[in-house]
Amino acid sequence: MIVGAVILCGGESRRMGQPKAWLPFGPERMLQRVVRLVSTVTGPIVVVAAPGQELPALPAAVVVARDPLRGRGPLQGLAAGLAALPDEVELAYATATDVPFLQPAWIDRLVALIGDHDLAIPRCDGFLHPLAALYRRASVLPACESLLRSDRLRPAFLIDVLRARIVAADELRCEDPELLTLRNLNTPEDYQAALTMADHEVPDPATAGNEPRPPRVHVELFGVPRLRAGASRLAVEAADIGEALRALSRACPALLGSVLSSEGSLQPAYTLNINGQRFTTDPSTPLRDGDSLIVLAVDVGG
Repeated sequence: MIVGAVILCGGESRRMGQPKAWLPFGPERMLQRVVRLVSTVTGPIVVVAAPGQELPALPAAVVVARDPLRGRGPLQGLAAGLAALPDEVELAYATATDVPFLQPAWIDRLVALIGDHDLAIPRCDGFLHPLAALYRRASVLPACESLLRSDRLRPAFLIDVLRARIVAADELRCEDPELLTLRNLNTPEDYQAALTMADHEVPDPATAGNEPRPPRVHVELFGVPRLRAGASRLAVEAADIGEALRALSRACPALLGSVLSSEGSLQPAYTLNINGQRFTTDPSTPLRDGDSLIVLAVDVGG
């Protein structure tokens, strides 16, 4: 049985005041952390983002799907994610991106409990948790599409039209005694508390807005690099080209050896264009916020 995952990150993050996917959490961004945790027990993985939303660098195997419409909520995101999973995926775990304490064993437990039901959804303290639930792709996807056509936009409506296994909190405590998987972060205070709990550095609210961050740049892969990476475009944070290429090597390890060296520099057959204006492979070339980099073969770039 193949179990995939759908990670929703297209919310507006109004209460947080900044995109949750980009929140630093130790050495990772929040979305990177959740992808890593989920990937230990599932695969393939689909990340569902809003139209035009920038994402931190992700492993090349992760598929990025886009919500076709804004403002349709998590049911739309779930449908987009299920549709983007390969047909061989039978079950899919759905989660938000703001759950840094997600326990992979929680997913395994739901797989064990779903039986012949269409979904296994936790109910804790009287609340259903559709973004900590397991879904049978073949039956849930058409049900989502039908609900969306009827403007019934709450994922909880799925239990009205499908065979649902309601999972009590006590059935999950064997794998997650404190139910940390359900601890999501909605406000800056939630975020700071989670950092403290994880023994990560907590930003000083008085100075956090003044702390410089590396420029966020876009990297586009053209030709062979795109084919090898299985991705066409991603965003990285880097102060210079050397940092950008090292970030690219971490996000797309399939490029190592053929396009990038083990140190993260370009192989001789490839070059890099900055903002459509000039070519360079000098790793010390500084970058600015919003710069666009294109990686392509030398014989294409000229």
